Amino acid sequence: MPKASVKRLIECKKKDLIDLVLDIEKYPEFVPFCFDAKIYENKNEADYIKIIADLTIGKGPFKDTYKSDVVYDKKTDLINVKNIEGPLNHLSNNWKFTDKNNGITEVTFDIDFEIKNKFLNSLMVVSFQFGLEKIADAFQKKQMDKVCSLYYEAANYFENKADIEAACFFYTQALVMALEENHELKEKIIYKLEKYGRSKDATLN
Repeated sequence: MPKASVKRLIECKKKDLIDLVLDIEKYPEFVPFCFDAKIYENKNEADYIKIIADLTIGKGPFKDTYKSDVVYDKKTDLINVKNIEGPLNHLSNNWKFTDKNNGITEVTFDIDFEIKNKFLNSLMVVSFQFGLEKIADAFQKKQMDKVCSLYYEAANYFENKADIEAACFFYTQALVMALEENHELKEKIIYKLEKYGRSKDATLN
């Protein structure tokens, strides 16, 4: 199963970082490309915290919503996130927090996923690795251009196969990247999305 991982040393107390990750409703304030967040369930039990939430990821009028099951194990200080609804067969990520010296916390964020198409599995390894690096640190323009082009190629692949829903999904992901860096493909992607009825009020499912 394809995987991606990022590890960072952050000058912050472990508890504060855990609280930040669990404060999902504030994700739109600082998480890249996070447009909206909605909590459906929030249970705080003796040994764990369980949250069911929607995250809407996108840029401008183009967005997609994912429902996730978030569980924080108070004994191990591990946070596991599993996708409940979305385009992938499987999507799971884990947060691990380790105390270091002088108020430094080591944060490990890994993700594994599975989709039916092997070509897309290879593509998504690059895409998720980029996404993790973006959350952990400022992304580089070279990476952005590469991922945008890969998403655009995937969209073209599905468009040629007459799978318009899949094509529009990847055009939307490409647009997120293109708008961030004013990529040369931006206008072409917008044209494709509008051609297939993805207007300002449209949300991909």
